[in-house]
Amino acid sequence: MKKSLRNTLAIVGGIGTLAILASCNSFCSVTDTSNFRYAYDPINTTFYEPLNENDPYKEAMDDLYNEFQSKSGLKEELLTWNEFEFVDDNGVVKYSENKEEFENRLFNDINDNLYSVNAGQLVVSVKVNETDETETTYKMYTGLNDLTLQLFTNSTSQQQNYIIPSYSFINELDKKTLSLIVEEANKQMGVIDSTISSDFSNLDFATLYGYSAQDLASYKVMEDSAEKEALLDKMQKDREDGSILAHYGYLKHYGIKTDDKGNEVADYFARVLTWNDEISKDIGADKVMTLNYIKAYELLLNQEVSTVRTCITVNDGFYGNLTNDPLNNTVKVEGKSVDFWADWGNAFTKHGFLEGLLVYPIAVGVENLSHAFGMNGWGQVAAVLVMTLIVRFLFMAITFPSTLSQQKMSYLQPEIAKLQQKYPNATTNEYDKQRLSQAQMALYKKHKVHPFLSMVTLIIQFPLFICVWNALQGSASLGTDAVLGLNLADSIWSVLSNFANWPNNPGWWTALILILIMSAGQIVGMLLPQWLNKKRTKEVAKTVKSETMDKNAKTMKITQWVMTIFVIVMGFTLPAAMGVYWFAGSIFTIIQSLILHFVFVKKGVK
Repeated sequence: MKKSLRNTLAIVGGIGTLAILASCNSFCSVTDTSNFRYAYDPINTTFYEPLNENDPYKEAMDDLYNEFQSKSGLKEELLTWNEFEFVDDNGVVKYSENKEEFENRLFNDINDNLYSVNAGQLVVSVKVNETDETETTYKMYTGLNDLTLQLFTNSTSQQQNYIIPSYSFINELDKKTLSLIVEEANKQMGVIDSTISSDFSNLDFATLYGYSAQDLASYKVMEDSAEKEALLDKMQKDREDGSILAHYGYLKHYGIKTDDKGNEVADYFARVLTWNDEISKDIGADKVMTLNYIKAYELLLNQEVSTVRTCITVNDGFYGNLTNDPLNNTVKVEGKSVDFWADWGNAFTKHGFLEGLLVYPIAVGVENLSHAFGMNGWGQVAAVLVMTLIVRFLFMAITFPSTLSQQKMSYLQPEIAKLQQKYPNATTNEYDKQRLSQAQMALYKKHKVHPFLSMVTLIIQFPLFICVWNALQGSASLGTDAVLGLNLADSIWSVLSNFANWPNNPGWWTALILILIMSAGQIVGMLLPQWLNKKRTKEVAKTVKSETMDKNAKTMKITQWVMTIFVIVMGFTLPAAMGVYWFAGSIFTIIQSLILHFVFVKKGVK
């Protein structure tokens, strides 16, 4: 194959790969996606259980105080509750002037065993320094989740040109969400032991969150230790076993409608929009979501979940690492491999040919191996390594004639160099060019080299890359746990560009080492054939200088470096699991090159 054609194929293939990457089908069901949406847009309300008989709101007040101090950066001695004001739809109430009204507006007593924090704002005006003539005002929203908080900030609302809804709307929206969750929990009866009343009079903290309020209070005050890790593990399991929010929160965003062709499609905002209309009748149209706010809300939530694909699982379970809160960073995902052969067949019909042929079996293989190896991060790494070997062996079996031909061409470079020196004017003289081409083809024919077979590798490697990438991105287990602080579902760049807790963040250093060894492996794998033949090629080069040889060598080097840099760049941007895959693949390539080279040296090229 002419090198110019090979270069063109490589460039076109690379561009094609990037284009196809964005269109890979996701295996996430409507329920899966609804669960991920709820993870990013959960119920706004935070619930508490009174643990102190003398001061029932103590836990919540302590949390709000600590959060306010952290966000404002104010010294503790400048903050006293007497200076706090709470702002909601009913105006401003100051703690020092009416403590009872302050708490009644800030908190909502659901029953004797449960209360919640209402939507609103805590405000403090203080003089930071004694020399200040005026006070500085600090504000913090309460009763808003992170996504709603983004929508409520002035910069976001002004940029999108919308009016934010009232605090009472947020409270009412949460009541409707909770009512639906309770209704479904009562129907299923699989997570809780008794029916919850429609007025929430017997609802408790443990039913909402799974773990107990006392365990949470203990966890907050414990220093980092093995005991704290054990308590965290217990609370995580309790949440996954018994939290109605974790199991049924997805209903907030779950909806299905029929399109023009009669197909059932997701309608994720149907319930929220219906509730918005219902609340509008109760509190007024001027206090609910406007059209512009709804558009911004949909856009922001769609952006959050647009890249989520970790939905291929062996069985139903909780997976993921979505938030910085270790107690709420996993999401329930439906099993996709209850009956492997039937589900594999469905992968072809529901998702596409490549997804069925390779993506699904590779992802299911990673899932089964991850669980077999014990998870905990290292199990996922071992699973990726084993699947890399399997994939590379299959790839080698399919492309062995092409690979063997390429290795022979590499080994024959000294012989080709001699021919190029014999016809040094091949680039300018048509006669020399034809004679060189004929001599090269005769050499290839003698040693059973088929230059055009290298097209097979180019044709196969890009779809294979897409399938492996989509499989690793779709594997739910890779989005769970971490190895040396690095989650395999996170991109290396997202980790390296985050300097929080640096240099004490172990995940940052793990990501750096991974990209370095992956890059080194790719470069060594590319240059190794040249290094192995360096001595023989140099001996030829000393004889006669060839302009053709120099030009072709330069073109080949540029092509190899472009492809290698392409892989390294993709290694930065794709999930870290792909870095593990490429590193293991480069080791496989190095070993393969060494074996074939020494076979050629010992027996000669035949």
